[in-house]
Amino acid sequence: MTEYHTVYKGPEGETTQWDDIQRKMGGCSRGLPWRLQQKRIHELQVAAARPRFGTCELIRGNEFVEKVTNAGPDVWVVLHLFKDGHAGCGLLQTCLDELAGKYPSTKFLRIVSTDAIPNYPDANLPTLLVYNDTKCLQNAVGMNHYGGAKRITPEQVAMVLNSWGPMCLSADQDEERAQQAQIRALVARMVDKKAEGGRDEEDESSDFDD
Repeated sequence: MTEYHTVYKGPEGETTQWDDIQRKMGGCSRGLPWRLQQKRIHELQVAAARPRFGTCELIRGNEFVEKVTNAGPDVWVVLHLFKDGHAGCGLLQTCLDELAGKYPSTKFLRIVSTDAIPNYPDANLPTLLVYNDTKCLQNAVGMNHYGGAKRITPEQVAMVLNSWGPMCLSADQDEERAQQAQIRALVARMVDKKAEGGRDEEDESSDFDD
């Protein structure tokens, strides 16, 4: 007997939300129990409904209330107070740029420190402020929170942020799974860095051998 299935197709090049969900699940997922499949679909729908940002936007002082304080009750905001040319701010900003792309449901922003707070001392830079539901819940001054200038990595920053709230989580992760993933990524980064250091030493020694 021939089976007929009705398939909805949008305009050419457009996918439906169901198409996107099935693609993320790897097709029909026939091996999954029905309830587990429905739960996964719901999780993906919830994740898709969250605001998505994806970059660390530069804002001005007159945008602070709109984009930080009034960002929304379900939005976590990470605000970097910085100054151009400050070494610590540069290191932290590199980490935040990577995290913003990796965790687009969190709103990462940056603002010149004295534009946010007049006469804010450079000795307090870099500074991170964490906002949720109109309130400033955390602030971190300096580099020590992330292990210092020599040890700061995106994974270190992510673990600090997650100790304050669910800011660096993927759609299918809870806090524990996120921490495990970040630790594995940190270890891999350290191994790669050590390997690169070894290659640099070999290159230097070969220069002297000539």
